[in-house]
Amino acid sequence: MKVLFLDQSGELGGAELCLLDIVAQISCDPAGRDALESQVALLSAGPFQDRLTQANIDHVVLRERPPHPKDRAFFSRRLRELFSLCHCLGDLIQLARNSDLIYANTSKAMVMGAIAHLITGRPLVYHLHDILTPQHFLWLNRNLLVQLANSCATQVIANSHATQQAFIAAGGHMAKSQVIYNGFLPEQFRIEPAQQQALRQSLGGKLSDDETFTIGCFSRFAPWKGQHLLLESLAKLNDPQVRLLLVGDSLFGEEAYVLKLRKQVERLGLTEQVQFLGFRDDVPQLLALCDLLVHSPVAPEPFGRVIVEAMLGGKAIIAPAEGSSPELLRHGQTGWLIEPRSSESLALAIQTLKAEPELRLRMGQAAAQAAQQRFHLYQTNQAIFELLHHTLNPDLMVASPVTTGVP
Repeated sequence: MKVLFLDQSGELGGAELCLLDIVAQISCDPAGRDALESQVALLSAGPFQDRLTQANIDHVVLRERPPHPKDRAFFSRRLRELFSLCHCLGDLIQLARNSDLIYANTSKAMVMGAIAHLITGRPLVYHLHDILTPQHFLWLNRNLLVQLANSCATQVIANSHATQQAFIAAGGHMAKSQVIYNGFLPEQFRIEPAQQQALRQSLGGKLSDDETFTIGCFSRFAPWKGQHLLLESLAKLNDPQVRLLLVGDSLFGEEAYVLKLRKQVERLGLTEQVQFLGFRDDVPQLLALCDLLVHSPVAPEPFGRVIVEAMLGGKAIIAPAEGSSPELLRHGQTGWLIEPRSSESLALAIQTLKAEPELRLRMGQAAAQAAQQRFHLYQTNQAIFELLHHTLNPDLMVASPVTTGVP
């Protein structure tokens, strides 16, 4: 079974990290049938390509990012981009002809994959990592994705029940959709005290102070991810013992938002409490330094990788009671759910959990146990392999359930 995995981005977003985990671990069939041969095709170059190279994963970049000289006319730029896209599509069709199945991992990849499917007749699987709601997509784009999924995709993998429900509400066919959560390797989040101490010293500042209460926020910087809401809450707390680590960076042209956040920190007088760490590869180690993880999106979250990562790290987590968070966390048991988009509710939750170290410890321990059972990468990849095998062999019995989506 040869699968062509298609992704639109060279950046390292949540969809790309999920795909990297899948392709790196899924080459062997758990049931002992045909091995899976995979190739990843990217629509643009970037850090994701570098990670694929490091993992020795077969991949190809269908087109380099076209230049945009400021002195070039708008029409000329668009013509050049259109030519590049047509060339990219031709290469994609040839790759699809040499594959048994097309696996579209992002929205733009779905559009390109649907065209390749219609031309080559290869089955198409769509891994939906987005919530198809007005907060995230224009009506035209949302409708296009749903219609293509309904007419071209054999299966739609939703990364949460929230994602699946939004797909169905937008007109998607329920019978085509399966919920398969992202998978993780729990052992990556077992950090030795010596590693924690070395990292603490390298970061410096007030992290070395035993009186410091450290909050972590791990996310791409984008307005809907809500880092500004967390800063508002921190200002309302007015507690100099609280320190915030903002881990992440802008990925898709959201540099203006990062600048806005830095100005907000200065305006609120939080310079001594907030540390911008940028994009990091040592997320498990940084999580180990935190007393609390806050995830504060202001729009429904499709999945929220960092929530599960914090669970595996044994950390107490605050998240809004919408999107996927209520199906990942149990309020008061494995996490703390709050009113969405409320800086007052978030500030109160931080204050409550800061004052209750034993509650944080119990929640973290329960969260780690739950995450190991529900979000193991082996289970995810087994479910995906079964789904792909069944897509190519619909008349054969499926050896095990093809869903990990049990809340």
